[in-house]
Amino acid sequence: MINKITLDDIKKERISRSFYYFVKHFWQDVDSHEFIHSDYLIILCGHLQAVYEGRLTRLVINIPPAFGKSLICSILFPAWCWTKDPTFSTFCSTRSSSNLNRDANKFFNLINCKRFRDYYRDDFKIGDDARRDEQGNEQKVSGRSSDITNSKKGYRTAKTTGAATTGARAKIIILDDPNDRKDVFSSNAREAINDYVFNTLTTRNFAKQGGAIILVQQRLHEDDVSGKALSKSWPSLILPIQNLGTSKTALPEFKDNRALGEYLSPELFDESSKQKVLKDLSDNEYAGQYDQVPSDFEGNIIKRKSLKYWDSVSDLPKFDFIMQSWDLPFTGTDKSDFVANIIIGVHGANIYIIDIHNEQLEFSATLELFKEVTIKHPKSFLKLVEKKANGDSLYSMLHNTIPGIIMYIPVDGKKQRLYSAEPIIKSGNVIFPNPKNISIQNSKGKELVDELINQLVNFPYAKYDDLVDALTQAIIYIQDESDETESMESD
Repeated sequence: MINKITLDDIKKERISRSFYYFVKHFWQDVDSHEFIHSDYLIILCGHLQAVYEGRLTRLVINIPPAFGKSLICSILFPAWCWTKDPTFSTFCSTRSSSNLNRDANKFFNLINCKRFRDYYRDDFKIGDDARRDEQGNEQKVSGRSSDITNSKKGYRTAKTTGAATTGARAKIIILDDPNDRKDVFSSNAREAINDYVFNTLTTRNFAKQGGAIILVQQRLHEDDVSGKALSKSWPSLILPIQNLGTSKTALPEFKDNRALGEYLSPELFDESSKQKVLKDLSDNEYAGQYDQVPSDFEGNIIKRKSLKYWDSVSDLPKFDFIMQSWDLPFTGTDKSDFVANIIIGVHGANIYIIDIHNEQLEFSATLELFKEVTIKHPKSFLKLVEKKANGDSLYSMLHNTIPGIIMYIPVDGKKQRLYSAEPIIKSGNVIFPNPKNISIQNSKGKELVDELINQLVNFPYAKYDDLVDALTQAIIYIQDESDETESMESD
């Protein structure tokens, strides 16, 4: 007897073969808004399907907020995986406990809704129906929304990012917005989350058994989890709200074919939407969350266009004095901040940057660099070192052999220091080497003029700020000395 193929059979086969059609079909069961087709959905769903198929084992997804990333990645995708393989397991994690519970409940409601059960009732059981296997034996099946198991022992488990994962295993890990907007600018908070993701989740896996990790988020900081993953060359799907020429797809069969400036989905977000959002977000916040560029190229506190440059040694005047300014890390490990040094020449009201050093060094190597810089710039009689971290140790080791080391105690925090230095920089009295003409490199060949300028204009969103600390320290010291001299003269 030949079984008659019904329309529902055809639909079931189609949505099981294509994650995009699954999303389109079940959208109404997870969201109150009407499903709106857009090319980005095909691109996003195609990349997620490639993860399930094993063509990608790592994937970074950066798309703007309110474009269904959690709905598609953390709710619909784990459910679709069950339609392909009821034994499949996913581990979902997000920084927000409220969002974690929201998504877990939506997943539970989806797999329990009539339309879903009509298709997959015979493939696997859930809830009370799953408490007995096909032989009628009792089995433990979790009914908690954060840890849902079906009758074939497939599961979707969920924990907040950073929570203990002892015993947790899954074929696919889905990290949804692992950074918190409230603490993403804390280096300690960023390092803790990065350590959890890259030294806990990625090593316990999950991936050793053919699993994969999906990281989906809107960009918040240059060194957020996405930034770290991209620095490790993870395949990426990057779709800014407008096509800026910065889109990326991990798979050659998918391309962002929008014209330059075209919005991701004009039905969902257009120019008027942008203007409304910009009333609540700074330009930099918008650049990160919507354009997927976590720092504004033109700058934040300091604007790139306000910088003044010197082009050749012949441009440099005869200096009134030359000084060194040092920012030292607490440790000398590979995870430490950089040893940062700026050589400054002062002529009248102008401050010239004439040399830069920036490198991760052990303390003994830092001492050697200090000696080398002093020999290279013998007229830099003043050597300013912030009184923190390795500063005191350096002073105790060198002050009897190298004259002019002054320990500096900053009064304000990093941000306030840059605000104090900002008028001097903006007025053009701080003059930088032109990176187009002047090359200053560290031992690894990194261009340090670009590094200084990028740290400066991207502060406080840049990954590192050591050179900014060294620069502002020098500017404030010069200002204070100048103010004191003027006060003495007026007396």
